This record gives sequence, C-alpha cells and structure tokens, in this order.
Amino acid sequence: LFASSSTNGLQSGSIVLSMVRPDGSFDPGFGTNGAVTLPAVDANNVALAIVRTASGRFAVLGYDGITTMQLHEVTQAGLVTQTAEFNFNNAAGALVSGLAETLLVAGGIYTSNSEDFAVARLNENLTRDQSFGTLGTYSEGFGFSGLGDDRVLSLQSTTGGRILVAGNSRDSASGRLNAVVMQLLENGVPDADFGNFGAIYFTNGSRSAAVQSLRVDGQGRVLVGGWIDGATTA
Repeated sequence: LFASSSTNGLQSGSIVLSMVRPDGSFDPGFGTNGAVTLPAVDANNVALAIVRTASGRFAVLGYDGITTMQLHEVTQAGLVTQTAEFNFNNAAGALVSGLAETLLVAGGIYTSNSEDFAVARLNENLTRDQSFGTLGTYSEGFGFSGLGDDRVLSLQSTTGGRILVAGNSRDSASGRLNAVVMQLLENGVPDADFGNFGAIYFTNGSRSAAVQSLRVDGQGRVLVGGWIDGATTA
C-alpha cells in the first residue's frame, strides 16, 4: 500500500491510496482498480504516514499544507470508514499503532507564537483518549534561548507502553536546530527517569542537528539516526 497526490479541477492535491500485488500490478480488489481517493478535507493534501491497525485496517495520516492534519481509516477493500481532523500543523508528523486499538499521532501545535511538540492518543473511533496527557494530548515547547519552533520527525512506542518522540527544537536566538529525543509514560507525561526530566538533547557547537528516525531493539536500547549540518564524518 502506498500513497500519492493527485490534482484535478475539483480537488487540489487529494491523497490517493494504491494497493499493489507482489509482482507490482495493481490489486483490483482494493478500491477502484487498485486505488482510492481519500476525502479532501482541505486543499493541497499530502500523505505523511500509513500504519496497519490491530484490526487489520489502515490508518492514513495526511496534512493540508496549512494548519490541519487528517486521519483516515481505510479497510483492506479500500473503503474509507472514518475521517478525523486535528489542529496539528507540522508537515513532518508521525503515526504509530499503540496498544490494542489505540493510535498515536504526533505533529506540531501552535501555542503563543511558537510551535511545540504534540502527541495525541486516539481511541478506535478516532476520538482522543482523555486519559492521555491533557484531554488526550501532550504538548511540549523546549524554547532554547527563548521561544522557538519544535518539530516532530519520528515517533515510536516501546515495551511497557512508553512513547519515544524525536525531532528538533530551534534556538530562536541563533536559528540553530537542536536534536531532541523525549520519552513519555503510557499516561502521556514525561518519563522523569529518561535523560533530563524526560528528554535528551543533542547539540554540536554552532551546527544544526536533528533526529529523523529512531528504533528500539530487543534489549530496550534506542537507536537514533539523523543529521548534523556540515558534518564530514558519520
């Protein structure tokens, strides 16, 4: 299953899901001739992530390019069963399956004049799980040298229900990006035993850095990957 965008006279940048067989041919049992166009919540939609849920359906996270993320639930036959909107505005958002039928969505949310990390846990009906964070959402603004934009680039659930969120926080004074990895407990609050009150920061002098991907191995160790501006060695 993969996602792309299409443009026509009625919908600009609609998200199109396509299902292909192992040989690369379109699966006619999915949607119409192997493809389905998701409801256009707004213009200029792009797909950010796709995961398979515990029930075997697909959850597709999209972004309208302005202020809103959308989450679509799609059956294996290509039927869109649910669509929800979120006031997350980060085009580098992330989506993972959580425990049982819950889903985790991460992106950015504006507070005052800066953009903060935001993570929401959703129930099976795509409503926010009120037992998580504050009314279903946890947000964090790191604010290096004052207010700066924070961007989520990766999200991962771990054994025991903990949640790893990674990305970067911008130093508003220098414009430099600082890489950040944060761990939340299952109830959506920072894990005080992880790093410095729940977060680890990676800085490299005057060069920007960001975490773009992370994975947890069988021993519970976290493998972090990303980039450093101007780096000459790995």
